[in-house]
Amino acid sequence: MAKAKKPVKRAAGQAEKVTSIKTKDGRLNPFEIHFNKQKHSVLGQHLPGERGKPGISKAKALKKRKLTLLRELKTRTKSNEFVDRRIGEKTKGMSAEDRLAARFAAERKKQNKQTLFNLEDNTELTHMGQTLSEIEKYEDPRSDDEGDDALGAEFVKSAHFGGGLLSKGGSEPAQSRKEWIDKMIAESKLRKYEARKALEETLEMTDQLDGGFMEVMKIFTEAKVIRPTRREERERQSSPVPASGESAASAPAPSEDYDQLVRLLTFEPRVGASDRTKTDEEVRREEAARLRQLEEARQQRMRADTEEGGARPAVHRSADDLDDGFVLDSRPQQRLELVGDQLLVTSQAADEPLTNRQAKKRQQKLQKQREAAEEAEGEEGEATSDRPPSVKLPGFKKFSATLRAKLPLDQSRHVADLVTSLAPNLSPANRAQLVTLYEMLLRYLGQCCHRSGGSGNTGEAGCGAVALRALDALVPVVYDLTQQLGDAAHRCWVLWLRDCHAAYRRRRRRLFPRLETLLLLRVCGQLFPSSDRRHPVTMPAMLLLCQLLTECPVRCRRELTAGLFCVSLLAEFTSLSGRLVPETIAFLQGVLYSAVPTERQPALAGHVLLPHQPQGPSAALLHLETNCSESPCDPALSVSSVQSDAPLTDSDRLSCLHVAASLAGQLAERHSALPAAAELFGPLRQLMAAVDVRRYPAILRNKWTACLKTLSAISAEKTTLEKNKKRPKPLRLYEPAIEENFDGRRRRPGSHEKKEHDKLVHKYKRQMRSTIREVRRDNAFVARQKLADIKSRDDERKRKLQALMSSLADQEGDFKRMKRQK
Repeated sequence: MAKAKKPVKRAAGQAEKVTSIKTKDGRLNPFEIHFNKQKHSVLGQHLPGERGKPGISKAKALKKRKLTLLRELKTRTKSNEFVDRRIGEKTKGMSAEDRLAARFAAERKKQNKQTLFNLEDNTELTHMGQTLSEIEKYEDPRSDDEGDDALGAEFVKSAHFGGGLLSKGGSEPAQSRKEWIDKMIAESKLRKYEARKALEETLEMTDQLDGGFMEVMKIFTEAKVIRPTRREERERQSSPVPASGESAASAPAPSEDYDQLVRLLTFEPRVGASDRTKTDEEVRREEAARLRQLEEARQQRMRADTEEGGARPAVHRSADDLDDGFVLDSRPQQRLELVGDQLLVTSQAADEPLTNRQAKKRQQKLQKQREAAEEAEGEEGEATSDRPPSVKLPGFKKFSATLRAKLPLDQSRHVADLVTSLAPNLSPANRAQLVTLYEMLLRYLGQCCHRSGGSGNTGEAGCGAVALRALDALVPVVYDLTQQLGDAAHRCWVLWLRDCHAAYRRRRRRLFPRLETLLLLRVCGQLFPSSDRRHPVTMPAMLLLCQLLTECPVRCRRELTAGLFCVSLLAEFTSLSGRLVPETIAFLQGVLYSAVPTERQPALAGHVLLPHQPQGPSAALLHLETNCSESPCDPALSVSSVQSDAPLTDSDRLSCLHVAASLAGQLAERHSALPAAAELFGPLRQLMAAVDVRRYPAILRNKWTACLKTLSAISAEKTTLEKNKKRPKPLRLYEPAIEENFDGRRRRPGSHEKKEHDKLVHKYKRQMRSTIREVRRDNAFVARQKLADIKSRDDERKRKLQALMSSLADQEGDFKRMKRQK
């Protein structure tokens, strides 16, 4: 078997040897030239780097790495360096002569250092930032030398006499003399620092007190109210007495003037500067901005918009036309307490149980305020006589009798006077009386609504008209009182609505409520905003009306008129918000179905919803018994018909049909833009088209035709969703792209910006590849260098070990030779 050849080891400097090998005529060795082959040859194409010189390139790269990377590798753990700190060496733009001059000046200054305190005559001395010539007086008792720097007796006893290093015992470990001295110096510095800090604080507080005192003295000096000294009083007493004894007696003493002026200043009210009077244009502009803001708030509440984050607003404010804050605020309320002659603002939490200490402090505070108020009351007794006396409310019977004995306008004036006399700013107990007055007004309004049904129930002629006028006159006053009470009015109405609903649920038969309840629901819509999407008063009222329309059957005149009244109330409540109430449309369908002729009713029976019945006596409730084309028709229903049990007449049927047609047309106009308007109002249109209007009077026929025209105008056409149409993609034509001015260069399609961007991207990628390649070569160079260092250290260690073993072998040989010789 042939002997294997040993691998040839390349030396570290083989690249340098390759570069040094040259022919005699100076040309490169053709074996060292590397040719870059091309897979496909293109006519006229220029390729850079067709012929490379790898030996020379490697030698240059290796030399550069040895000068830079290898030097950094060897000095990476070294921290020492020479820093040239000579003057002017690192200053750019400084000539050699300037450097020499600067160094000479520095050396001269170092030699003349001992003459630093030889002051000339024109030198100005300073003290604390001021020259000595500027300081005129040296009367300030404070000095820099203040402070007790002497050692205390305790410190001297513990440090000098048996203390310090000589002290024995204690939990502290033994200290050396240097540690003890350092500790003593630190404690002394700390003591001096604390004393200096206390002195500075004292001086600063003294300066503040002096400044404040001088300001106060300046005010009293200008006002000439300083109490005279004893010397001035003696001089004034020794002055000659005026001839007129009366004038002398009338002149007050100086001390009395001073005391009187101080008392006046104590109780003098603080009046701030008033604003200038606004012009008419500014007033109109502010009013327009306020109304615009209120309208935006109303629209926001109507849409039930929420704050950021999806949470409901923390404070609900309700307003329709003006700022009506009727909703109970969850924030702590404040109230006014009258103590003596002063109004004190206290929080609602003051009613909570207090501790003994808090109660005592509060009692002392109130006692001081009461004493101050009594003292001011003694000086200004005339002002207290103008205060109106407290008013006590009568009982409800007396109150209602007093109001019924007056005319409607006199009733509103009487209630307004009561509200004015019970203002909360006069006494804190007036608010409770206002709440009581509000409850009595609600009861009285209910009585007015009950009497407005007509004289048949009350036995008095014209009682219904008077009650309605009284109701109209009292509603504005109740509106203002509702604004003033706020949360209390809200609670009163909520309790009343709960009682109404409870009374309705207790009945076995579902019947519409009485007239006073329906009229009070109308008053509720006038007092509170009905456009809000969620309101604590109007929303339960609307739900109650919807429940009445869906559960109460229509069998007689009273039920029919009450249902139409409920529909009109709901239409009024939703006039601003445009909210859809399906119960109103369903109820109108049943009303119009009862007017359809009997032969056409079976075909339209599917449009009748509960509680209406497609068969029975109620199905022909609005059939006319005679031809009424020439009869008069009242376009409105009377209030007395809501609680009347009389049978229906043809005139009543015509009025009911006119009201139903008006409501249907109003709802159709309001909700015509809804996507489901055709489905909602389609049954109404069919029912109205099936009614024979030839027996109706002209006014009802015109109204019927107009309503039918409005219902027919609602389009039933539906639009379907369609996919967006795209332009058809043209077929690809395989035609050669011929350039008119061809110069042999390939141009990429796109704009100039895209081409520049592609060029930069290409340059970045090429540079990144080059950088990665250089980093890899640097890592390989560092790895080879580290391996060479390790091998050199190993070779050195082996050489030393071999020399040591050789020395030991020689010693062992000498020892054995000597032993043999013996």
